[in-house]
Amino acid sequence: MDQKIFKFGPLLVGKRYEDAKETSSKSVALGATYSDTWRISNTGVFDCRIDFTFLHSLDQTSGKPDDSQNLTNPGRAVTTPFHVEPSTLDLKVDEVKEITIWAFPKEPLIYRDSLICSILDNPIPVMFNVSCEGTRPLLDLSTERLEFSRLLVGQTDYKEVTLSNPTKLPVKW
Repeated sequence: MDQKIFKFGPLLVGKRYEDAKETSSKSVALGATYSDTWRISNTGVFDCRIDFTFLHSLDQTSGKPDDSQNLTNPGRAVTTPFHVEPSTLDLKVDEVKEITIWAFPKEPLIYRDSLICSILDNPIPVMFNVSCEGTRPLLDLSTERLEFSRLLVGQTDYKEVTLSNPTKLPVKW
C-alpha cells in the first residue's frame, strides 16, 4: 500500500459535483462516499492564508489539460475529477479549520492528482497526492441464453445462471 497518496478507492462514474452541493438527503449519501474532510492547522508563529488548487486544473503553458493522470489510456487528456472546498483559508496562529475534498470520476479510469496548498509569502507549496478509480456497474452472466424445452403440465425444469461481479464496487438489487 502506497503511504504517500490518499485513495478514495473505486467510485461510481456519472455522479456530479453539482448534485453533491445540493442540500437534499441524496447529497448527504453522496458526501459520505465521494468526499473526505481534512483538518488544516496553523502551527506557525504568524497568521497565514492558504490557497488550494489541484495540479491538473491549473492552466498549463500549452493551454491543454495534462494527460499524465490518465493511467488507463496515456496520451488521452482527462480533466481532474477532484474539487476542494473552500479554495482559500485564513488561519490565525494555532487555529484549525476543515476543507472538503471531493472526487467525481466521469469515466472508468484511474485518476491521480495533487492538491497544491500555496501559503501566502511561502515560496514552497505543500502538495498532497490523491487518487480515485472510476467504475461502472457490470455483471457477467454464465450464459447468454436460457432455453426451456416443452414440458407437460405438472413437470418442472430448472436452469441455473451464475452472476458474477468483475468490478470493485458491490452490486445489489
